[in-house]
Amino acid sequence: TTDALMPVQHLNSDARRNNPPLPPRGNEEEDEAPVDDVPTSSEGTDIWKVKQIDETSAHWAWRFPLSNLNKEEKKQHFSRELPLADHRWRVMVMDKHYIQPHGGCNGQCWISIYVDLVEAHTFQHNQQLQAHFAIILVNKDPEKNNRKESSHFFTCSEYDRGFAQFVTVEDILNPAKGWIHHAHDATPCLMIEVQVKDGSRPHYSPSNILKCPREQGFSVGLKNQGATCYLNSLMQTLFHLSFFRRSVYAIPTDGQEEGGGTGRRTITLALQRLFCKMQLSDEPIETKELTESFGWNREQAWQQHDIQELMRLLSDYLEKEMKGTESEGMFSRLFEGKQRAYVKCCNVPFESSREEAFYEVHVCVRDCANLYDSLDKEVLPERLDGDNKYDAEIHGKQAADKGCEFVSFPPVLFIHLKRFEFNLHTEMQMKVNSRYEFYDTVTLQPGVMLTPDHKGQRHQHREDRPDAHYTLFAVMVHAGSAYGGHYYAFVKSVSKEGKTCWLKYDDERVSIVTEQQAISDNFGGRDPNKWWEKERGESIRSAYMLVYIKNTEWSKYCFSLGEKDMPAHVRDALLTEQRREQRRRKEKEEQHRFFHFKVVTEADFKRYDEEELHHDLYSFENHPVTKFEKDMRWQDFKERLAEVTGGSASTQRLWMWNKRNNKTNRPDTVVDRNHLNSSAIKPDMTLNEIFFEHQRGAHFMEIELEPIELFVEQPSDPSGTLPSLESDSALLLLKHFDPVADKLRYIGHFIFRTKSEKLVAVKPHIDTLLDLNADASLDVYEEVRKSMIEKREWGKTIREQELVHGDILIVQTPPELVEHDGPLKHPCVADFWEFLRERVAVRFYRREDPTKEPCKLTLLKNMDFQTVCQQLAIAVSARATHLRLYPVGPDREGPASQPLTPEQRETLSLMCAGQKDREKTLFWEVLDIPLAEMERKIKLTATYFNRHVAPSPELELLCDPTDTVDDMLRLVQEQQRLPPSPLWLLNVSMARILGTVQGSTLVSELTTATIRVEPPPEHPDPRCTEAEIEWGNGGGSPQGWAKRAKDRSRLVQVQHIAPDTVNTAHSHPFLFWVLENETAEQCKERVRLKLNQTEDTFKRWAFAIHTGPGVPPFRFQGEENVLETLAQKDAEVGARGHSLEATLALIHKDPYKKSLYAGQALS
Repeated sequence: TTDALMPVQHLNSDARRNNPPLPPRGNEEEDEAPVDDVPTSSEGTDIWKVKQIDETSAHWAWRFPLSNLNKEEKKQHFSRELPLADHRWRVMVMDKHYIQPHGGCNGQCWISIYVDLVEAHTFQHNQQLQAHFAIILVNKDPEKNNRKESSHFFTCSEYDRGFAQFVTVEDILNPAKGWIHHAHDATPCLMIEVQVKDGSRPHYSPSNILKCPREQGFSVGLKNQGATCYLNSLMQTLFHLSFFRRSVYAIPTDGQEEGGGTGRRTITLALQRLFCKMQLSDEPIETKELTESFGWNREQAWQQHDIQELMRLLSDYLEKEMKGTESEGMFSRLFEGKQRAYVKCCNVPFESSREEAFYEVHVCVRDCANLYDSLDKEVLPERLDGDNKYDAEIHGKQAADKGCEFVSFPPVLFIHLKRFEFNLHTEMQMKVNSRYEFYDTVTLQPGVMLTPDHKGQRHQHREDRPDAHYTLFAVMVHAGSAYGGHYYAFVKSVSKEGKTCWLKYDDERVSIVTEQQAISDNFGGRDPNKWWEKERGESIRSAYMLVYIKNTEWSKYCFSLGEKDMPAHVRDALLTEQRREQRRRKEKEEQHRFFHFKVVTEADFKRYDEEELHHDLYSFENHPVTKFEKDMRWQDFKERLAEVTGGSASTQRLWMWNKRNNKTNRPDTVVDRNHLNSSAIKPDMTLNEIFFEHQRGAHFMEIELEPIELFVEQPSDPSGTLPSLESDSALLLLKHFDPVADKLRYIGHFIFRTKSEKLVAVKPHIDTLLDLNADASLDVYEEVRKSMIEKREWGKTIREQELVHGDILIVQTPPELVEHDGPLKHPCVADFWEFLRERVAVRFYRREDPTKEPCKLTLLKNMDFQTVCQQLAIAVSARATHLRLYPVGPDREGPASQPLTPEQRETLSLMCAGQKDREKTLFWEVLDIPLAEMERKIKLTATYFNRHVAPSPELELLCDPTDTVDDMLRLVQEQQRLPPSPLWLLNVSMARILGTVQGSTLVSELTTATIRVEPPPEHPDPRCTEAEIEWGNGGGSPQGWAKRAKDRSRLVQVQHIAPDTVNTAHSHPFLFWVLENETAEQCKERVRLKLNQTEDTFKRWAFAIHTGPGVPPFRFQGEENVLETLAQKDAEVGARGHSLEATLALIHKDPYKKSLYAGQALS
């Protein structure tokens, strides 16, 4: 290649004169030797030979002397600068780049090679220059050349890019490897070649994410809940369609705050709130309200769906909501176009056609180079000839052209690029990643072929109309495969200054991008004209949905909206929420200025026991927080605290609570050192000094992280004083257990001056608190922890029994001295403590109506199922043997679908497994028969379909294992109150009827728990008797279902097919009689009557023949003979080796799939 290279001084000399070299960065080589010959200097003189490819591309070579590797002081070596497209480039080699040993590999020294943009340091912080480059280390054997390519955005902070581990020094110095070349003077060197494609002009960086898009007049981003990037992309596009947003605002939603009692907002209100937040907020917005209005749970938010399908389902719902409002017809005005489907005979003057509305155009990507090719392919007619000739009524079978043409395009045109296909060979979904071009402006005229010339402009077949010109408004991109990926959107918007620009909305991130990044970078595939793309694979990042707006109506649909355009009730509610959030944030920001306290007194202990929460002294979980400034003086703090507790500042003592190692929480650290004989707290000291200067123990290290819990000790007599504390004192808390009332309560506290005092010293104080005689006998216990209670002795000292501040004593009358009629439930506090440890509160809800008040019972964890049912039966007045219990469902909001299994019924703990709440939850129902008898039966769920293919509510059938299908069908007749008549049990799988089930089959042999039952289809000829029909109700293949004996009528299956790329079957298929010589139009009308559908709905459904998944269905035009066409298609199916026959099909969207997107609302 060196023979074709030119000396660098002949290339772009003006640029060299106008841009003198900058001061070197690092150890730069500065040799000024001639370029044409290899220099003889050993100081690292570089040799340039350059070939300029075009104005922004160049290929040059540099001979790097190996003598540089011997210079220990030099680590970086720069080539001379190469001017290219007003920029200066150079190559940098870093030698002896040592890589530390890792992963079992020895450390090695590498040669690193980089490309450096010299003047990048002069860029602004949000400017960048994109360049593609390749670095080739030339080997003596050309096939062993080491070539590495990359692309980089050069910025002021990232001004070079390359490869740290290009080749090892060991390999370089090994002559056998072939890397060492020799210059004209025999100097050993490396030959480094570099190719650069310069971006020509620095531009604002798309990676410069806007911190506050609203400041520049743009909407904010949307947070991703897990896999809702497709939803975010669509919402951003619709938000920028101002006419759409204003129409959504105009739908009345006042009073819909809770969605009709469902506990969530309606879809319309949630959409209004989302758009208003995007218009008002300075930060990214959550979409959780909107997805909850769809009826989604958390798992569904992690399922990625399709933009085009969500748009269609959302439009269906909003159209219903807009009826009767000023927004009615908005979707038609914005998105509706017209196309005409036709069949035109070639040799006779006969044509059949019908006009249909469309809301988006679906175009093929495969085998199409650009958008115009796809649109041409859509209107390209199909020739019907040979065996597939068209029945032209009086003209008979004729060759004809079948196709469609665009009658009108909507003002806002959504174009869906069909990049996802079903591969018939692999039977898997796949994504078409081939390159596909679209344009910023297009010209679309109805009835005109749109083939572009080499510049992407449409050939003029007729005079252009002004309303035929469209401009690209949004590009929704998918990056990934058919089984996962990421969506983001590019939207054209206008800033506050009135500048039109492209914005990239990638979930929360909003950035300004160039037109190239919004359009040509999303063509997919690879550009064969760019050398840096030739070696790479096809790009997985490509446009999926395009939105164009008619030029003449751009200002009508894209304009500025202010706060006054929002629904007043939504705007006011959001502003109120915004102010509340600002106050919360302000409080959080100022939180460091305050100490937060939870303060309790003995009155709180007594109230705590009255609620039957006996362990420890108090639960701070729901206790209110009181905050005090850290610079508040100690005396002021005590006075404020006295106001809170209702005591006197001079007669109160503060104790801090401590979470002990045995998981108890006790007040065991005194705060006010005035009650000690050392380190007294001065009145003018601040709280910050007290808690962080005088008490630096580990106990106080987490004061900032959670509220400080304080116990305010007060004298029992308001006019009295507190006893003084010594270093050996002990504060003990006192409780009393009453075996007769079966009650444990707090009674007071006592301070032992020294731990050498015996425990009996507290006995007179206890007698006074309980109003007992001095000679009354009492047993004393210590509450050690939640699961332990130990007996203590009156005659031993505090120190001997290891009692300290905060320990709890429990006293009771000995069981043998208690006067009581009958046995005591818990004679001793130890028994009561065992009950406290095992007890559990359970709420029992009726399964049929969980909203009713539950039955609350206190039970023991080790109770078995029978005992639990006996306790519940007494409470609800039911028979225990007829009760069935259900655990909580996976959503924690209702019962599980299945009752408790025998394994779960062993103990109450297993019944409530997985529930972390203090109160457990179970659901119950009363059965008609005992539970044991029901569990011996087989439970089946059956659905009865009438002659209009309308399903009844599900029927629950209980059958003995010995029952047959005939026995089960009789149960269905009884529950549905049907007259005696034949019934079929159909075998249905994936929305296709596979056959019928024999009546002698045992129900225990059925492979599905959901049963479809229906009467045999009636023949349209009333003269046809049962004897003349061969029903074929013996199971087996569908071909044996039924036939007429005297004519050629045929019973066929009719499926519902979605208009997608794989022809997904949905809804309920059914069997239908097709008559001899019946046309498609006549047959479709009888199908409409059978399904009891309105004409308006049914005319939007296409009538076709379905021959298998992934195979395009054959659509009837109206005059074809149905039976003859079916016979032809059966032959085609047989030729493909499939065992199933062709079916009739109704092509329309799946009404049941809406529930995936919109819960109760869209369904």
